Parts: sequence; C-alpha cells; structure tokens
Amino acid sequence: MILSDDAPVGYFALENGDKLRKYSINPKARLLTSFSIDERYQGQGMAKKGLNQLPNFIREHLPDTNEVVLGVNTRNGAAISLYLKTGFTDEDEIYVGPKGPQHVLHLKI
Repeated sequence: MILSDDAPVGYFALENGDKLRKYSINPKARLLTSFSIDERYQGQGMAKKGLNQLPNFIREHLPDTNEVVLGVNTRNGAAISLYLKTGFTDEDEIYVGPKGPQHVLHLKI
C-alpha cells in the first residue's frame, strides 16, 4: 500500500515464482506488478514518491531481495520515463507477453 498522510493512495505487489521467471533468472529478484495510483491522486507525484521509497522498503522487509524487475508496455512512454527517473534501468530486454511487447526494467537494491 502507498500512503500519503496515512491515507491509501496506491498499491503494488512484489511477486516471486513462475511469473517472475518470465522477466528474470535472478533468484533474489522480485517482480513489481499491479502498480497503481488512485485516479484522485494522479498527477501529484505519488507514483514517483512511492517508487523512490521502494529500495528502503525492500531492504527493511525483504532483505534477501537484491533486484526488482518489471515489464512495461513499449508504447507507454510516460510509465517508462517515470521508472527510469526513479532508478530503474533499461537493459534492452523485451518480453513479449499476452499484452504485447514489454520493456523489462531493472532496479538494483
């Protein structure tokens, strides 16, 4: 859950298992999925703030994790830009899934 002044404004999931293996072979990685900000809070920097706090959250709650990966649709330039501004890197990997081609982005922890 992503909070602002104790109010929920968004959420995400950090998955492991079979779904993760489509994006990474790193056994210490987690897959960021379902990242969403409530439409009432969009455009207020909440997504950026939440993503910037992700490394510390992982260090505290998932200390065995050393990387976060995600797939973002190649046509979603705004999301790609956001992820790159918050520390993710594009290593020129593409995963072609049921929703089309996805850039695989990496965040080292």
